[in-house]
Amino acid sequence: MGNESQTKSEAVTDSGATPIGSDSSATTFTPEEFIERLRKALQRDGDFPASAKVVSELRSLVSDTKTTANQVAEVILREPSLGIRVLHLVNSSFYRRAKPIMTISQAVIQIGMKPLADLCSGLVLLQKFVPVARRGGAFANTLQQIVLTSLLTSTLSGEREVSKSGGHKAGGESGYLAGSLRELGTLLMAYYFPQVYETATRRAESKHLPLEQCIKEVIGLTPIQLSVELIDALNLPPMYKEIILASEGADKLPPPPSGVATPQQEIAKLGRSLSAANQISEVLSTGQGKAKLDTVLNRINSQLKLDLKDLNSVVGSLPALFKEHCSSIDLPLPDLPEFVTAYSEAIPDQVAAPALQTSSDQFSQFVDEIRLAVQNGEPTASIITSVMETLAW
Repeated sequence: MGNESQTKSEAVTDSGATPIGSDSSATTFTPEEFIERLRKALQRDGDFPASAKVVSELRSLVSDTKTTANQVAEVILREPSLGIRVLHLVNSSFYRRAKPIMTISQAVIQIGMKPLADLCSGLVLLQKFVPVARRGGAFANTLQQIVLTSLLTSTLSGEREVSKSGGHKAGGESGYLAGSLRELGTLLMAYYFPQVYETATRRAESKHLPLEQCIKEVIGLTPIQLSVELIDALNLPPMYKEIILASEGADKLPPPPSGVATPQQEIAKLGRSLSAANQISEVLSTGQGKAKLDTVLNRINSQLKLDLKDLNSVVGSLPALFKEHCSSIDLPLPDLPEFVTAYSEAIPDQVAAPALQTSSDQFSQFVDEIRLAVQNGEPTASIITSVMETLAW
């Protein structure tokens, strides 16, 4: 107990809204005081609370049966770069579409309002940190873990299964956003209080302890507790708080139902997947080695009743998915450890991808879709984004 207090006294800093790399004087405060200081840092910043407001607005829109595709598209298109990233992502292997999606309004209709809103919410929350991630270092590793957790949760929940027609099974975006929010506390701590985060990482490395345990030893809160507090502070959808809390006791959750699941059963399912995703992503982002990952996969198989063969397959397909995903959202992150490629042998034969169109056919389709968007009176911003996407192609 004395050593823990000493660590807090030496490490915890009040950096307010000062970004990474700043110097601050050391101070000591309780977990409650740390939360309050983080809240104040967010309020002074302004950018991130504004992003969280977009998440809540999208959630509110898709909950209203009277909402139109154009209304959702207009919210997404307030930030042009977000629209382009969304178009990149919905045309990537994350969805395996036979025909490209040209406009945001088209994406809303074909992907679905709620799935696309969840996907955009995850991107909105990450946008602020892209410039900092380009510097590399510990913060880039933290962001890498968030993306990995998001992709893995989406995949492990069974919601990104590819049908025989090559389409995307709706719903995986809930897992994607849950993964982002689960790691939100660690990300914001690393951004606003870099010295605190660095102290926790050094402690984890020197004592060979899990980073989450060391974060709790330093600030008195687990990353999950921190994320839950931030979801409340930012007025983010409460459903994700339930999923995150479910992941904390995932080994005690009931097995998934064979039939149609109730909302609570869906939350339990996502909680189980989120728990597994977090364990895997921590090993990968900290480069602990194949032996450690094998141990984690066996534990997940035993405790969470997830099939080991499926787990190996998911890990094997992760490097390609991660690389393309980062490229789609323009997020430069470190490559995954080399040992991950050893799991690629576990990948089963995939459904054949749709035949690629010729360049001429693809360009003609871009032009036809833009013409159709104009005729249908889609938002001007959506059409401009489509033209920019065509030029980029």
